Order: sequence, then C-alpha cells, then structure tokens
Amino acid sequence: MKKYIPPHSLRKKPCPCVPISYNLRTLFFIVQVFKDFEFKDRMFTSIADLVTLSVFLGVSPPVREAVAAAARGDRGRDVSAFKAYLKQAS
Repeated sequence: MKKYIPPHSLRKKPCPCVPISYNLRTLFFIVQVFKDFEFKDRMFTSIADLVTLSVFLGVSPPVREAVAAAARGDRGRDVSAFKAYLKQAS
C-alpha cells in the first residue's frame, strides 16, 4: 500500500517528488518570454510616464506656495502641505 502524501499546503517539508529544477525552469521560461517581448521598451516608458504624470498631478497650489516659500527662505510660512505631499508621494 502506498503512503498518503497530503496536499502541498499541509506539508512541512518540500515534496521529494517535485524536483527543485522545475521551479528554476519555469522562472527561466518567464525570463525568456520577457526578453523576447517586443514591446517591453514602450511598456517601460509608458509606465514611467504614468508615474511621472501622477506625481505632477498631485502637486496642488498650497504645495507650490510652500515650496516657493521654502526656496525663498521664508521661515514664517507653513510648509505642512509640502511635508504631507512628500509623505503621500513616497
């Protein structure tokens, strides 16, 4: 009689019947598919453009005023809007 092997989620140790190289082969295949993907440069630049656009759209008039005051060296101005923007953008 064969020994019962529980599902992967219940096992404590990795299954000896599944070779480790299987995962490496899958990873290698995914890397090769991405390398051969012809639109990867356009996709990368599009994602970078979207990130830049979202950062620029987050700048509101109070943030602009706070940055201008900080650049002039105005100590009396409230820069909490600028600090909140930096926290949100990070």
